[in-house]
Amino acid sequence: MDWTADSGSHGGPASGAVAAPVPDRAPPAVADLESLLWRNNALQILSNGAWYVAIPFIPLYLAAQGASIGVIGTIIGFSGVAPLLISLHAGALVDERGPAVVAKVSVLLFALAGVILTALPAVWATGVAYTLMGVANISFAVAPQAVVAAASTPATRVRNFGYYALRNSAGAAVGPVVAGIIAGRFGYRTSFALVWLLMIPSFVFAGSLGGWPTARRRAVALAKVHRVMGTILRQRGIAAIMFISFVVACGQTLQQSFYSSPNR
Repeated sequence: MDWTADSGSHGGPASGAVAAPVPDRAPPAVADLESLLWRNNALQILSNGAWYVAIPFIPLYLAAQGASIGVIGTIIGFSGVAPLLISLHAGALVDERGPAVVAKVSVLLFALAGVILTALPAVWATGVAYTLMGVANISFAVAPQAVVAAASTPATRVRNFGYYALRNSAGAAVGPVVAGIIAGRFGYRTSFALVWLLMIPSFVFAGSLGGWPTARRRAVALAKVHRVMGTILRQRGIAAIMFISFVVACGQTLQQSFYSSPNR
């Protein structure tokens, strides 16, 4: 499903005898791309809202179950290691299977985590749910951004990523407020039910991403993804961006995990 007739050579036809390949479907209309981006952004509001419904309150929930600060830190640390290990593979899966498949898997993992948080009031179960959400969140980050990148032109790229970030932030702003009100009135487990409830419309939006445009670059095969790390790091600015992201994520996680802990 390639909308770019790319034969692997950007010069003229070899020997004058080979015609350029014909794409198997017409380029999508602007209205179709706008609709795709709208659905993609709606998925971001729901998924990031679900993330922030649970994540700020999990340390408090663990403390309420009697977990020590050390146990809380261990659970949060492990839930960060698992996403790190599969981050490159998530990108390769988007290349091989498309963002719809990856996003739907992420929705199912979020829903499973929400059910675990709601039904199993145990420290180990909370740790499992937190890890599942961390793994799913990486895929939620990769798949929708791939859609935005592929559906954008150089003229619309900044605008489209701006709208994406705005919807992402909207979910982060609304989720904790709503969950805090519900948790204060009905308890943590009731507020955690919002995670799997939000995944019902999210699954619909995730499935609708199947009509994304093909990215204008060579895909990375899942089986070879481990070979590209060096190439990625050698790209100009990538190492600096990764370092900045590491520092920001580290500080944010420390603040989010322990600032509100009643046992500090």
